[in-house]
Amino acid sequence: MTEKRTSVFRRGLAVLSAITFIGFIVIVLIVSIVFVAESQRSLKRLVDADMAALIALHEHKRETDFKAALATQLQFDPLTAPDRLIGYRSGPEEAILGNLQAWPPLDLSTSQAQIVTLPESVGGSWYMRGTVLRDGAQLIVARNADVRMADLRQLIAIAAVALLLLGALMIATAAFLTRQVSGRVQRIATQCDAISTGDLTQRINQRGNDELSYISTQINNMVDSLQAALSHHKSAAAQIAHELKIPLARANARLSRELPPSYKTDIEQTQAELRSLAKTIDDVLEISALDARRADRSRFQDVALAGLMHQMQTLYDAAAEEADITLSFIVSPQELTISCNPASMRRLLANLLDNALRLTPAGGEIIVRSELIRGRFQLTVTDTGPGFPEGFKSLAFERFANRRADTAHAYTAGLGLAFVKAIATHHGWQVSAQNTGSGARVTVEAATDG
Repeated sequence: MTEKRTSVFRRGLAVLSAITFIGFIVIVLIVSIVFVAESQRSLKRLVDADMAALIALHEHKRETDFKAALATQLQFDPLTAPDRLIGYRSGPEEAILGNLQAWPPLDLSTSQAQIVTLPESVGGSWYMRGTVLRDGAQLIVARNADVRMADLRQLIAIAAVALLLLGALMIATAAFLTRQVSGRVQRIATQCDAISTGDLTQRINQRGNDELSYISTQINNMVDSLQAALSHHKSAAAQIAHELKIPLARANARLSRELPPSYKTDIEQTQAELRSLAKTIDDVLEISALDARRADRSRFQDVALAGLMHQMQTLYDAAAEEADITLSFIVSPQELTISCNPASMRRLLANLLDNALRLTPAGGEIIVRSELIRGRFQLTVTDTGPGFPEGFKSLAFERFANRRADTAHAYTAGLGLAFVKAIATHHGWQVSAQNTGSGARVTVEAATDG
């Protein structure tokens, strides 16, 4: 079952998107603040310029000439083109000249500019400044702030849309590049997964001349070296095993000849040890063969576990009864089917049962259970033997590691569980060993599809 991974590239893309969104908001806010401040400064400059020009005009002309000049400047309809307002009166009770219809409540003593909202007849917000002239006359100049703000809002909207499109383009580009890189990394990870299961024929496809290509090349070189070393070791082990089998067979043949009765016991013990050694060599060769065809699934087929368990129970019932051991087989659900090599599966069960029977005392119990646990096929063999020695569980499945320290039982080369591990690995399964408090348990786990 493939472990679900969290993509660092997707996390990076999510962070980039969040940063882009926050940056977009911050930039729009900054642009708005700057534009508003600049708009107010612009209005102030216009009002100050209007005020200075009118004051200069008033100082150099008589009042009648000033009023005529003022009328000339305001030759437009203030209700249809309300961009600038000018109000002039000789005194507080005098008539207003200009296009200011009503005198606003503006403090003229300070001559400070401020935003004033006018009645509906003119309407809107105006940036307004008033002053008292030398002859006591009053002058007010105003510019329409709403017109400026409308232009400002349009400008900010254009800037926001431009930034939004730029951000979307950046995120789209980053997403495209992330997909490209993530896809290549995923392909590398998939082939590394295949290599880690023992398929050393896999190689990572290389594209381009970037860092990922360099990593792919280094992994391929590493696998080449590993494959060559394993091939050399397997070849050497197989050659040594074959070379040992011949003298062992000859020695056994010589011992089978007629010899004096006084040698019979010693000869029988020697022959038993020779047969055990020959079997060990055969097991080593078979484990090496399993390792060599680890990725070969051509002999796999769907196997109903209920039928397979019944066969194994038929084979081992007599041995269990003779050893006074209760042997139970449990399959749940009864229709449970897995994909496996039937012969290898029988060998796996036989090795587990042989170990359990050899180490379980009389009156003990062995339970073989196959079931679905959270959607995964699980096989367990539990016995009431002495359990695994402390610190030995991590070595239990290594070759030539005796399963449990028990000198009361016949010689064993420590290949039983190593064989179980080789078969399980060939099927893509996992094995583990535990002590139960009253014995030992070996667990084989696989996906439901085998």
